[in-house]
Amino acid sequence: MIALLKYRLECISKEQYLYLILFLAPIIGASFAFTSSYVSNTNVLLGFGLFFYVLQFEGKRRINYGYFGLMVFFVLIAFLYSIRMFYFLSLGFYVLFLLESIKGKIGALVIFLLLFMSPVFNHIALTFGFPIRLQLSQWAGNLLSMAGWNVHVEGNMMFLNGANFAVDEACMGLNMLAISMLMGVFLLAYFLKTSNKTLRFEVFAVFFLLAFGLNLVSNLMRMMLLVVFEILPENPLHETLGIACLIIYVIFPLWFLSKWSVQRFGKLNLRKESDYLRSTNWQYSFLLMAVLLTVAGIQIGQTREHATTLHANANYLNLDKTLLKDGITKLENKDLLLYVKPIPEFFTGEHTPLICWKGSGYTFDGIRKWKVSGLEVYAGVLANKEHKLYTAWWYDNGNVKTIDQWDWRTRMLKGEKRFCLVNLTSSDEKELLKHVNNVFQNNLFY
Repeated sequence: MIALLKYRLECISKEQYLYLILFLAPIIGASFAFTSSYVSNTNVLLGFGLFFYVLQFEGKRRINYGYFGLMVFFVLIAFLYSIRMFYFLSLGFYVLFLLESIKGKIGALVIFLLLFMSPVFNHIALTFGFPIRLQLSQWAGNLLSMAGWNVHVEGNMMFLNGANFAVDEACMGLNMLAISMLMGVFLLAYFLKTSNKTLRFEVFAVFFLLAFGLNLVSNLMRMMLLVVFEILPENPLHETLGIACLIIYVIFPLWFLSKWSVQRFGKLNLRKESDYLRSTNWQYSFLLMAVLLTVAGIQIGQTREHATTLHANANYLNLDKTLLKDGITKLENKDLLLYVKPIPEFFTGEHTPLICWKGSGYTFDGIRKWKVSGLEVYAGVLANKEHKLYTAWWYDNGNVKTIDQWDWRTRMLKGEKRFCLVNLTSSDEKELLKHVNNVFQNNLFY
């Protein structure tokens, strides 16, 4: 066995040794930058499984300066801000750049695979999934009312005949959206391979926009059916109906849409096999890029391990103050709990209560919007086996209070003061409303 392995290694050329080193570099960098939980999400694992199936070489070798520029752009942002999701993208474009330089031009479908399997997709889905759920609840209620049903909607809750139905995370949830998008990638790859055709980037873009629209339709139908047939969460049909809607309104249409798109817009792939890239100068340049990406991964891992976020200068009614990790300030007394959570950059995620409170063993009910002093906040009911709490949250920089993701992110991008997520919780709903109004009248920051 050892002699066979030695013989195999002796048969490998110098160029192949170099390519082996080049492809090991992102693995080494990723091992420092990412934790196992970071890359074990459903969409990441499915994406890795689909990667080689989706790869379709459509032309001769080339130096793709677009991939090179994107790789440099994302690795610089990742290095400057220690943002792992951008480092993930930089590694992805590095691999695509290498493959095109060594093997040949790659079909654009792999770019969409990289997007849907990346943590950027997780971040976007988590950020905008909640307001989409609230909007879908309103649309579902309006459609049922137009159809003659006596439905009342409050936030993510719909009421019919004394029963209430919560629009939960399964509606526009991350896993459901990711699986449907990756299923679309698989179907397109299947029909492209079986017909030996290629598609343009803009065709893929329109296809996945339609796939997102189908997800909206699927979730809207699911909500309406749950209310009409009064299927409560404890009913086994609750999950079965969600899967059925996914298959009927998303998977089946994507099958026909992908097949039609390839037949209508596909062009025959006439690519011929080509040799490895032999340019010594470019090979040394690749080696330099590999080293830089590895160093960046190590730096990001070390920076995040020792990262510190400045706490906001916040005070309210002389509540007891505790400074927690990640820059979080906790203010409390026996009746009130207030968290102030700074948001480092406009593109980063926030410690949303929808995640943090669930990590503490609570479930959310009755999420809705409150109008306080002319401004909107999110409000909801928290419950576990022993307690029932009322909570409200919004984004605040001392000058502006908002719940609009685009608003506060755009303001931070323009250079306005850093925003914080403010989360106020009480055991009494009237007391909570009073304190939210008081915070709005008297600035929390100093």
